Amino acid sequence: RVILWAVTRGRSTAFERAVAQRADATVMHELLTEPWLRAHNPTNYARLADGQHRQNVRASGCTYEAMVEVMRADYAHTARPFFFSKELSCYFDSSAFDDAALRDFDHVFLVRDPHATLASFYRVGVKGAATLTTSYYDDREAGFVESLALYRRVRRAGARTLVLDADDELMRDPELTLRRFC
Repeated sequence: RVILWAVTRGRSTAFERAVAQRADATVMHELLTEPWLRAHNPTNYARLADGQHRQNVRASGCTYEAMVEVMRADYAHTARPFFFSKELSCYFDSSAFDDAALRDFDHVFLVRDPHATLASFYRVGVKGAATLTTSYYDDREAGFVESLALYRRVRRAGARTLVLDADDELMRDPELTLRRFC
């Protein structure tokens, strides 16, 4: 089981799409986002829910703990035994993951230059808001502070980690980066 932790606009969806090409992969997309926002940031959750409604997408209604259970499920005997979930580190709730839960996963931290990330986040969130249904800009959701804290927590728990640079590694040499990941 692998969790890719990323900052907002950190090229993580591109990485996720590459992993989704594996025939043996069960790939999940931001399972923790909706329940975290619902519990901790009602304003931004309302924006997300409104965008889902306009796109005819139903909210999961699941709790954060239920999503953690989905992530910790045993996929070993399924047609797609390799579990991969792309998550944003700003939505990590440490109370839902004890050290044993963290050790259930290999953790990949995808980092990116903050200037480029925030510029992209702003461009999509503010300037793209007219065309994108769930777009907004909230710098509290950038995720840099949370990524560092999460990385330290995962290391203290004794879980396996890998750090990849979205620009210097993934964009410069995607094949080598994906081989390193695999």
